Amino acid sequence: MPNTWQAAGRTGAGAKVAILDFGFQGYQSLLGSDLPASVITRSFRADGDVTGGGEVHGTACSEIVHDVAPNAQLYLVNFDTDVEYAQAVDYLISQHVDIVSHSISWFNCDLGDGTGSIDQRVNEAAAAGILWFSAAGNQAQSHYKALYAPCPFYDSDTGLTDWYQMFEPAIGIRNRVTVMAGDTLVVWMRWPQYPFTAPYFAWHDFDLYLLDSATPSNNVVAWSTGIQPYNDTNPGYEALVYTAPVNGTYSIVINDYSSHYSQATPLELFTTTNHPMQYQTAAASLTCPADNANAIAVGATQVSNDSLEWFSSQGPTTDGRAKPDVVAPDRVTTASYGATGFAGTSAAAPHAAGEAALWRGADVSKTMSALGGYIKSSALDLGTAGFDYLYGAGRIALPNPATAVCPVNHFEMSAIPATVSAGTSVPVTITAKDASDAVVTGFNNWVPLTMTTGTVDPWKTGSFASGVWNGTITLTQVALSQHLVASIGAFAITSNAFTVQAGALDHLDVTPITGYANLRRGGQLSLTVQGDDAWHNPIGELTYSWVATGGTLSDATGSTTTYTAGLTPGPGFYARVSSGGISADFLIGINASSGDYDGDGRSETAFVYDYGSGTTRVWTLDYEPTDPNYNNGKPTMSWFSGNGQFDTSRAKID
Repeated sequence: MPNTWQAAGRTGAGAKVAILDFGFQGYQSLLGSDLPASVITRSFRADGDVTGGGEVHGTACSEIVHDVAPNAQLYLVNFDTDVEYAQAVDYLISQHVDIVSHSISWFNCDLGDGTGSIDQRVNEAAAAGILWFSAAGNQAQSHYKALYAPCPFYDSDTGLTDWYQMFEPAIGIRNRVTVMAGDTLVVWMRWPQYPFTAPYFAWHDFDLYLLDSATPSNNVVAWSTGIQPYNDTNPGYEALVYTAPVNGTYSIVINDYSSHYSQATPLELFTTTNHPMQYQTAAASLTCPADNANAIAVGATQVSNDSLEWFSSQGPTTDGRAKPDVVAPDRVTTASYGATGFAGTSAAAPHAAGEAALWRGADVSKTMSALGGYIKSSALDLGTAGFDYLYGAGRIALPNPATAVCPVNHFEMSAIPATVSAGTSVPVTITAKDASDAVVTGFNNWVPLTMTTGTVDPWKTGSFASGVWNGTITLTQVALSQHLVASIGAFAITSNAFTVQAGALDHLDVTPITGYANLRRGGQLSLTVQGDDAWHNPIGELTYSWVATGGTLSDATGSTTTYTAGLTPGPGFYARVSSGGISADFLIGINASSGDYDGDGRSETAFVYDYGSGTTRVWTLDYEPTDPNYNNGKPTMSWFSGNGQFDTSRAKID
């Protein structure tokens, strides 16, 4: 169906799609062929490496989006940590992207209910109008879940009695997994903690171990024994990593280090995709954030025959919600992975995102949340009739493009005044029209707003009512020959040219032209003042009035003046400049330096005025008893005094 849409001229033009991944190695060599000629890249890694140290996964995902929606604007954004992930999502929100494709599985970040910190970022994106596609995960055979009840179990292989039964009645304490030499096995474990209320205690502290299963040693080769805080209501997590030195079958075992809860509790294990466990639970094997209510979780079907991939994670969520939402093809050819094909839900998610971009570019009448609903409702039902926990609503499928295209042909916008003051509200009317210039009354979406330079508040119109939006905007950056642009998908309208001038005077900024100055008595400092509006736009042609104490001003009316330090400190050291009822006070602090400045053979205290200082520090100078000529005076005392305070009895002033 994407080919049908492309043949009809529906290519995703106007849609912004972000691929949020670990790395984009080799993307530059694919520009203009397997990727668009131009993409927007941004790395939030500490080292700024958009390739992620040579990771091609994100590049392959980007190729799939481009194959499906060749004219969509792609954002290639990578990260390495959860903090950087949050920063990346904030960036995508600021860029007003339409769609995010996220083919990363997070483990031990929630309890499968979509409520963790990683999920929260998806919620924030959805609140900003972004449609989020997440790979459902590849853990259908790499997940196990059961109720754990404290019950000592004797293991005949090891003779241990301090391990506990977990993996089905009468089976034993082990869940075996085969690992090849050089492979890295990761095992994650999670469980809920419950409110600490009578009659139950709510604390579990499970530990996770990996045994090498070599008879008869059964050596522990890896473990995770983190301390779970007592009376903690947060989920419990453990995880271990082990690189196998030889081929072998290893055993995952669990130790109940300390449990104070009389009822069984659900405990889950996940392993890396290529290491299926002996005992498996395909149900509820979704990874985070595919379990989030605001993410469209995408499972994988083989492109050749629509059969479900054996590894594709299944629903429901642990809190009982229906997942996955849809499935999409994998095992497609990419330049990054070659002709062997790109398998996994990582390939399915960008395929679904690409089809959403086609629809976004063609049908601007729908909000992104509404478009998510249409994506699911138009899916081709597979498996059991109706929704199921394997295929979700079915394989993603676009309707006939002729019936899915919004009738909007263009927008009309009311005129903007030729001159606009920063900060004032400007009324605007935008109308959606069809090809015959009739109002498209069914258009009830919102439309993004931009300006040639600067920002528009708000950045989007709000929902149209029967094809028309009446509202106000505020512009805050001074600029000449500006245009307001309203655009969505492939449709845009540009306003007449207008000028934004500075708003009302809000504050005065005073700075020393010569920088930080050390002034002795009689020294001079050149100062300048600039009147600004509330958005720091400069306001010209203002009249200024200067006042100073502790010195004199050569000009008390212009925007620039010369300050001359007084011969005595006076009652205080400050200056004030005023204009239009707005004033700015700034302090001139004092330091002291020593020297025989007047040639009388005595060391004087010379005052230094430091612009912007909040306090006055003074050193008093004295002579040494061995120097009757007073020529080698040295500082012997110092003190601080407040603004406008100076004790002349403690220093020589002449």
